[in-house]
Amino acid sequence: MEVLLRHANPNMAKLDKGLLAKFIGESKKTTISRNQYVRIQYRKYQIPSLDILSKLDSNDYQVRAYWLPSSNIQEVYIYQGDTYLGVCKLIEEYNEATAEKTSHDEYLYKKQASTVSQFDSYIKTNKSKIHRIEIIEKEEMDLPKMEDVIHEVIIPEEKYKPGAIDYAKLANDNF
Repeated sequence: MEVLLRHANPNMAKLDKGLLAKFIGESKKTTISRNQYVRIQYRKYQIPSLDILSKLDSNDYQVRAYWLPSSNIQEVYIYQGDTYLGVCKLIEEYNEATAEKTSHDEYLYKKQASTVSQFDSYIKTNKSKIHRIEIIEKEEMDLPKMEDVIHEVIIPEEKYKPGAIDYAKLANDNF
């Protein structure tokens, strides 16, 4: 793979890593959790935007994640069926202890906090699309009584006489 990337033909079309990963990479079926990330090999990968959720099938958060083989996976490409949804970047963990925080931890915290604020603003702008739950009052219905519903079934006697057909005789005649 490294040789292909280092000595690529300059006139060649740009390499689509998502498509390449789908055909030669590794894959795993996973779910978009908390409208935010997918989990691959015990690590979380951030979905690029909340617009991806609108591309998903109704009530189906199952996706297939593809990645190029590597010891340190930095990004995964998610598909639902044959539909490409986007590339998910690794969510790096940061140290929460104040005494042990570094400037890199602060940077990672701000990066993840911006994602949370994007989600909050998305909800605020699309709040009108979310319908409130309504309680519907119970309606009393006049149902007919069981005696009125059950009718006696009358079978014409000439068609169905008890003992009119001797099934034992029919069985012996066919053998």
